[in-house]
Amino acid sequence: MNAPCHLDASHQATSSCQQCLRPTCDVCLSATSSGLVCVWCVQQSRRAARRSKLLMTVGALAVVGGVTAFALLHEPGFDYGKESREVARLLELMAREPCDRSNIIKLSEATERAGDHRGTIQRAEAFLAACGKHPRLLWVTHEARKNAGDLPGSINDATTLMAEYPDDQDYPWWRGQVQELNNNLDAAVDDYTLAFNLCPDCVTVAFYLSAALEKAKRPCDAVFPLERALRSRQGRVPREELEKRIQRLLAAPECAARAGSGRAVVAFDPQGGAFHTQAIINGVSIPVVVDTGSTFVALSTAQALRVGVSLQGARPARVKTAAGIRDGKLVMADSVTVQGAVAHHVQVLVLGSMGATDEGLLGLSFLSRFTVKTQQREGRLIIGADAPKPAPDRAAEQARRRQQMGE
Repeated sequence: MNAPCHLDASHQATSSCQQCLRPTCDVCLSATSSGLVCVWCVQQSRRAARRSKLLMTVGALAVVGGVTAFALLHEPGFDYGKESREVARLLELMAREPCDRSNIIKLSEATERAGDHRGTIQRAEAFLAACGKHPRLLWVTHEARKNAGDLPGSINDATTLMAEYPDDQDYPWWRGQVQELNNNLDAAVDDYTLAFNLCPDCVTVAFYLSAALEKAKRPCDAVFPLERALRSRQGRVPREELEKRIQRLLAAPECAARAGSGRAVVAFDPQGGAFHTQAIINGVSIPVVVDTGSTFVALSTAQALRVGVSLQGARPARVKTAAGIRDGKLVMADSVTVQGAVAHHVQVLVLGSMGATDEGLLGLSFLSRFTVKTQQREGRLIIGADAPKPAPDRAAEQARRRQQMGE
């Protein structure tokens, strides 16, 4: 080709631009997905792309307002790494449908996975301002704020979710974790307690609560969540690990008075289909049903007043029961006695009523102080103060087995 380059006449053209077809030298050619294109055509393509994005932005502005469109489409130069293509795809989709509730979740999760905490928060806030509340989006902003160090903001997101879904056990422990990070241990204990009451069989929550209580220098209170977990079938924590932790906490001198004493034998009532007995609470006899699935000793308001428990200043509690989620109050009984079995300082849940029979429930806040065994053949339940067996030394057991195999 004898023609000069159309961009630099001092150079001889060696080929033609595959876009404008004009003669171009090697220096002025650029390899693109469309083939060898002159740099002038490359610049024109980039300008056209910017104009197209601007037009989409203007369209979005008309729908949801300038702040939202800017937050969704502005790219602050963050390197999204392996999430780059997904983020670009979702940004384009959001430009077309700025209030798409599904895509804003996908976009927020993608940018958060890439570590763009601030960008995730800004886009989410703009979306919420323009498109209305979206509780599911707060899952992402809660985590993004926590990762960005905005602990008060993360707490606020969890608080909003708790108000929206008061019976969900997850949001309280989410908030509790951030309260701990924010060095507010008392608030963390309250949140973990709320989550534990809503899901007493959630072993992970029991561990969070127990650990927070131990940090708060309340080792005796830290025992009960683990004892409840010990009786749960959920979770994969080995029984030996739970027993070991319980024994370590009970070794604290202030926990000596926590252990129950004495023994009781409760006969099975075939007509009622349960173990019925009398419990003497603060010196007053109350008919109760033994319920190993109940987290607390539970009484009606009338029963609580009979035994002299003060409800003034009692801590409100939202608790999962066999009848569903119920609101009650947690109080402390000085003593609970069943035949010869005695425990002191026992938590009692006070509910409005206890149903048609008006019997109380003898739950784990009392029973966990003892070893409880059911003898089905004899039709009886034994409540005894036998000390729990020490957790086996697994390392020593494995060493012993290796030695036997070697022999």
